[in-house]
Amino acid sequence: MFPFMSDILHTGDHILFYYSNWHADMSFLIMLGRDANGRWQHRGSYRFFKETEEPYFIEDLSYSEPWLYLSNHFEPEILRINLDSLTSSAP
Repeated sequence: MFPFMSDILHTGDHILFYYSNWHADMSFLIMLGRDANGRWQHRGSYRFFKETEEPYFIEDLSYSEPWLYLSNHFEPEILRINLDSLTSSAP
């Protein structure tokens, strides 16, 4: 099915990576965070969409506290998301 991870980012407290499988129309930003014992745990999976409701495929991740920047070489927009808002909504 040709899944791939386009980018991996370690912020110190979190590991973020983008998983995509175009044939199955699946793409997610995956966030891992440390639990109380210091083990990495899944903290959330997120999908992003354009205004046309098409999926926004991410190729590059960048972080400058507290902002997470998501971009794609074929899209003019760069998504800027406050990482704290993602972590506060994570289970």
